[in-house]
Amino acid sequence: MFLRANVAAGIRTSSVDFTLDLVNLGALNGDDIGGITDRFLHSAAVGLRTRSEDQFHLGAAFPLDESARGEVWILSLGYMRAFN
Repeated sequence: MFLRANVAAGIRTSSVDFTLDLVNLGALNGDDIGGITDRFLHSAAVGLRTRSEDQFHLGAAFPLDESARGEVWILSLGYMRAFN
């Protein structure tokens, strides 16, 4: 069984949206070999999106735990045409 909890925040300006997301994932069952700290994984994500008819997106997600830090990165880049 797993537990997932996240906290997110965003700021909207007249031209762009900024987001920040903190995600925590924990294993609630199984052997407790490494103690409670080894049962949880933490990651963060940031995003930027323009606010116009032509919307560009930029995002990044990365682990915060020392064991995986610097080894796993997710980058996202996109475009969307918003028709009104």
